[in-house]
Amino acid sequence: MKTQDTINKMTQTILESVKGALRAGKFDKTFKAKVTALAGEGSVNVLYCSCLYTASSSIPCKEGDYVWVCAPCNNWQELFVLGKTKPEK
Repeated sequence: MKTQDTINKMTQTILESVKGALRAGKFDKTFKAKVTALAGEGSVNVLYCSCLYTASSSIPCKEGDYVWVCAPCNNWQELFVLGKTKPEK
């Protein structure tokens, strides 16, 4: 096996390990999402990466707003809205 092939395989293995650790890590993840609907008292449905999620919100939102959403400690069952973003153009 050539040296470059060995380096490429090692690099790929390290990259996959890091990506796996980031997906499973216990740290907050904050992302921008679009409000698709109001989901009841104090919660909204948001669209992120082509998936719908429900997030709690004490911030008044309406359909079409863009908001910052937090997944505390990477727990996607406890999403909450941090605030609104600037309007999309």
